[in-house]
Formats: sequence, structure tokens, C-alpha cells
Amino acid sequence: MIPTQNEATPTSKAAAGAAATDAERVAAEIGTDVGRQLGEAVGAATGQAAARVAEETVDQLKAQASERLTALRQRTLEPLTSSLGEVRAFTRQHPLASVGCAVGLGYLLGLRPRPS
Repeated sequence: MIPTQNEATPTSKAAAGAAATDAERVAAEIGTDVGRQLGEAVGAATGQAAARVAEETVDQLKAQASERLTALRQRTLEPLTSSLGEVRAFTRQHPLASVGCAVGLGYLLGLRPRPS
């Protein structure tokens, strides 16, 4: 007897059940794979965003450090430059006293104890 549309044999019911189970398994695998790929994409995007933020932060810190070093250099060099000008002026006005100071300083440095 040939089954009609409304009638199904136990074998066809089993086959349909197996097909449904296989379809569910494949759908679950696809869902898992899509979820994994989506997670990787989000992770990569998050990593890229974090790298971008880190780069911007490093750039800001570099700029701040550069500004601070420039300010420190100016604060340090201004007194030294003015002191150097004063020493040059004194040397020109009193050349013998300058030579005497240099000789005395050299003598005192020569007397200091030397490390063993």
C-alpha cells in the first residue's frame, strides 16, 4: 500500500525526525559559529578602539612631557645664561683676578683626596 499525504509510515516519521534533529544541530552549529565570529569581530573592534585610545593617551602624555621639559629648560637656562654673562663681564673687567681665581681653584681641586 502506498501512503497518502495524510498517512506517514513509521520509517518516514523517523526519517523526518532525524532530518529535523540534523537541521536543529546544523542550525545550532551555525549559530555557534556566527556567535564566535561576531564575538571575534567585536573583540577585534574593541581591541582596535583600545589601541586607538592608548595611542591618543600616549600622544597626549608626550605633548605634556615636551611642554614640561621646554619650560624646565627655559627656567634652567635663563639663570645659567645670565650667570655666564656676569662671569664674562667680570673676567673682562678683572683679568688678573680671574686668572688668580682659576689657579686657586685648580690648586684646591688638586688637594682633594682621590678615591682608591
